[in-house]
Amino acid sequence: MLLIERVIRDRQANGHERIAVFAESATQLELLRRHLEAKPEFGELFLFQSRLDEKRRAEMVNDFLRCPKGVILLTKAGGIGINLQRGCEVLLSVGSLPWNATDIQQAVGRVHRINQVRTVDSNPARPHTTAHNRTRRAAVRRDRERARNSHR
Repeated sequence: MLLIERVIRDRQANGHERIAVFAESATQLELLRRHLEAKPEFGELFLFQSRLDEKRRAEMVNDFLRCPKGVILLTKAGGIGINLQRGCEVLLSVGSLPWNATDIQQAVGRVHRINQVRTVDSNPARPHTTAHNRTRRAAVRRDRERARNSHR
């Protein structure tokens, strides 16, 4: 928790007021929410879960993007169909990495979109296991190849 707290604090201190935090486990995010609630310097906290209806999801995303400073905590349910690009360019993924490369790409896609004007910062906060490194490298290679092909 302290590493995650330190990364969030550092990114917010460097001009990234809104941070998106992804985790596979809703339990991990709930524990993180409880930890961060005691520290008001992180701004507003939002817990985006699969049990939210479509209207509440849209409201939460809009509230997050309008807040002056905040953290949105997202499970895999938040990895598809939402766009945080308008006001968030930092993604912090926490916990183990059971996700496949497509899930990682979907998560990064919440903050990194076509026409993004600010540099996107994607930080994995997890042990760097061999499986994690292979999956991440494969996703990065595929993204680079796609980018090269799209410029042709």
